[in-house]
Amino acid sequence: MLLKSIVRTSLFAALQLGLVLQVSAKDATQNAATQDSVANTAVSTAVVSDADFPAAGKAVEVVFGDAIIDLNFKDLTTLSIFCRSGIFKGITETVQYTAVKIRPQVYMVYWHEPESKLNVVHVEDFEHGTVYTNVTYPDGKFVHFKGTIKIVGNAK
Repeated sequence: MLLKSIVRTSLFAALQLGLVLQVSAKDATQNAATQDSVANTAVSTAVVSDADFPAAGKAVEVVFGDAIIDLNFKDLTTLSIFCRSGIFKGITETVQYTAVKIRPQVYMVYWHEPESKLNVVHVEDFEHGTVYTNVTYPDGKFVHFKGTIKIVGNAK
């Protein structure tokens, strides 16, 4: 169920980036179980390698208005998060993440934060320095932001 929610959220974010998704009428009428199966297959086959994901091993700064967040992508699976200011100020966690290549220099990156109980999905466009995020709170509240993203050095 969580993966289904993540995929739907990520497709919404991909559409915000102007990506075109084509679905045939037959595909649109398939039942939810088949859609879940297709979505799970698509995500699992598109996971990237260290050489492909530009943030692997890097420190990244994302800015969503007054929210400044430091992301340290230790490797291809481990991410340390420190929220310096704004709505998420004070959140500090180390999580396991997944990066999926959408197109060159554009990645869907998602994770669950066990301590804060947040589910987070980013669409990170390193070519244009743009990031979209969708965050689900434990109570079901759902927020969306568009911001900037830049690699600022090596992961700490």
